[in-house]
Amino acid sequence: MSNEKYRYDYNSLDEARGVLDSLAVGRVIDDWSLRGRDMNTWKHIVWNQSDDNPAAVVSPGYNLLQHREFFGKFLNAVEDVDYSIDTIEVVDERERAYMHVLFNETWLDDEIKAGIRAGNSFDKGRSAFVEFYALRLVCTNGLMGRKVFGRRSRIHVGDWETEVIVQNVKEIIPKSKQRLEELVDSSQEDFINTDLIRPLLRSIGFSKGLSDRVHNKYNDLGEVDLWELYNGVTYEVENNKDVRESYREGLHSKANDILVKSSDSLVNMAENELEENSDSDNGLDIIDDEVLQSVMD
Repeated sequence: MSNEKYRYDYNSLDEARGVLDSLAVGRVIDDWSLRGRDMNTWKHIVWNQSDDNPAAVVSPGYNLLQHREFFGKFLNAVEDVDYSIDTIEVVDERERAYMHVLFNETWLDDEIKAGIRAGNSFDKGRSAFVEFYALRLVCTNGLMGRKVFGRRSRIHVGDWETEVIVQNVKEIIPKSKQRLEELVDSSQEDFINTDLIRPLLRSIGFSKGLSDRVHNKYNDLGEVDLWELYNGVTYEVENNKDVRESYREGLHSKANDILVKSSDSLVNMAENELEENSDSDNGLDIIDDEVLQSVMD
């Protein structure tokens, strides 16, 4: 088990199943009133029973999915995958929770360890989902993002079964392998001038601090291929495990642009950023990762 307060590492499915009952439990309250007015036909409240506080105000059609139900079925589906388990990381953010499963399956000359990732919430913060996940062994930074590999997800509205989400777990790994190999091959052949790294990352939406650190890492090279740049960015993202998982996930989504956009498009983005900010600061430079995270929390 890790020392961090809400991230826990396990080495087997049985160990991971043992944490399910400790995850937060929600309850929909549909019989409440405000200033004497009956509100049950208009809005319901999701209450975090484990921590005894309100989690969200939802519509009457909201379908609450308990963490233990969703992740229990997810782990059952993982058990059917034809790879042995390396580690299972559980990220417990109370109303939101995530699982990252890594298998003993490596690709690209043992550079990438394949896995799968799932998430759920009962605070309207995110849909229930399952998607490909991987770890780059060279620098131990994660690789995720629906822009790159797609995602199987459902919002918490209407009638649907959890199996709709988890039934494709077994097929996600082989489908993602081909996609990853294609992306790595193409991105290793595309290069960008290192002078454009800082404005490119700012245009994508990264903070000045992160953009500066990545720029400084590669500046002496003159140019860098997009796969290396992507990994340089995700290393910075993964280097801070104290931020909320949803925030880290958002940064990964931004990093995906480096892989899915053409080099010409990325160059145009960087040049437009330089042109727009050539005469004056845009006011965002004072906001760094840590400050933004504290605001979001």
